[in-house]
Amino acid sequence: MPEIGVVYTARGLDPNWRVRIPRFIASYLRHPPGVDHKLYILYKNFAVPPDLAWAREQFMVLGNRVELLNHLDSKTLAGCTEVCEDVTELILCHLNSSSEIMHDDWLMHLAAAFNRMDVGLVGCTGSRVANLHIRDTAFLIGRSAYFRIASQFDWEEKSRTGPLEFEHGPNNLTIQIMRAGLHVFVVEKDRVIAPNEWPNPTTYQGNLQNVLVHDRGARDYQDL
Repeated sequence: MPEIGVVYTARGLDPNWRVRIPRFIASYLRHPPGVDHKLYILYKNFAVPPDLAWAREQFMVLGNRVELLNHLDSKTLAGCTEVCEDVTELILCHLNSSSEIMHDDWLMHLAAAFNRMDVGLVGCTGSRVANLHIRDTAFLIGRSAYFRIASQFDWEEKSRTGPLEFEHGPNNLTIQIMRAGLHVFVVEKDRVIAPNEWPNPTTYQGNLQNVLVHDRGARDYQDL
């Protein structure tokens, strides 16, 4: 059984979702991950059945490489603890809805850094602005640690604060991992970066060629 469960969130209410989904799929097919894993698709917030049907059709090109997570009736937001009910792998890699894989062996690079001694969290982008945090572009974490920390936040659809607090609030995921005495790194194509060297501000425009997985935040919030 693969050690890593990769979870991509397909969100039907996101801007340009009909562009984001095919873009992710094309990038996933274009760039081999370099390590064994299981890919999961979490469908959320599709307004009408035809939209969901269209999204599902796009992922058919991946065949049996993908397993679908069905939480359409859930009142909680994507990326929360409900994922742990379905993903059995010991390590989770979360990708957000605008993520686009940019380099071969992207998951191998993340896993190699994560498997270093006393490492609790790695991601493709991070920020030192306001509160230190790994951004949710793509991050790797142990499933049990993720569940324990995510369970502390409010993930109800009506609350929109839970995901923000989880990612970059004063008691966010990154800070809690570091308080536990574990290391946190940003992993790029050719280097592993400690928190005191993360870019500030959060834009990556001068270094996008090294980022393993892009998202709209890494692109200065332009959903290209």
